[in-house]
Amino acid sequence: MNGPLVYMATRRRPITLIPWTNRFSKPETVAPKIQTLKARVESGYVRYLVYFTSDSQNHVVTAKQLKASGLRLRRIAKYPDGSIWEAST
Repeated sequence: MNGPLVYMATRRRPITLIPWTNRFSKPETVAPKIQTLKARVESGYVRYLVYFTSDSQNHVVTAKQLKASGLRLRRIAKYPDGSIWEAST
């Protein structure tokens, strides 16, 4: 019942979720979740975002939508099954 989860082994805590919608996560909850993500990027808690090709099926907020919200994203790696983005504000 959770969205696409990614756990990354780093010296910091696990990363946060990129907002998404389904029957448990309604569209009206996306904007506040984007603001939370932006605040975490701004504070330095989140620095990288990982997208999987399958995310489009799960209605995950796209990098383009996050850029439109004011986040700066730079793709740093592209793979057959997804990509990694560096985030800043």
